[in-house]
Amino acid sequence: MTDEPQTIKKKYRKVKPHLPPAEDTTKTKASTERLTPGLIRHVGELIFGERWQVPLAHALSEVRGKPVSPTRIHQWMTAVRPIQSWVYEALGEIAIAQGKIMAAKAKESWELGLRLSDPALADRAYLAQQLEQEAEGLDLWATFAPQSRGK
Repeated sequence: MTDEPQTIKKKYRKVKPHLPPAEDTTKTKASTERLTPGLIRHVGELIFGERWQVPLAHALSEVRGKPVSPTRIHQWMTAVRPIQSWVYEALGEIAIAQGKIMAAKAKESWELGLRLSDPALADRAYLAQQLEQEAEGLDLWATFAPQSRGK
């Protein structure tokens, strides 16, 4: 016997269901042909990343007001069931809402990066915040308003 530890090889399922490629059909197809599995995948991956089906199902449920299961998403992707017409508009609503969230996060991330890369900028930002908080506590109108003179 050897003193080397034995490695156990595990077999994992590497087979992924065949899904159509992500495709932005809003730029290339007529309005009647835009709602495709490729478009759903494009929106899902763009907004939610690699594991997009469950979060997209939750987002569609919110927009629709009725549950949409991840199984239904998979059925649309594999053409087991036709994609319902309401999905196109719902994808638009989701893309706009998530786009706003992503834009705010991108701005915050960029500003944070600037402050982290330039300590002087971080100090100025801190001082500006402190001044703003102090100014909120002051009644500037009382300070600068002309005093009414009594007779």
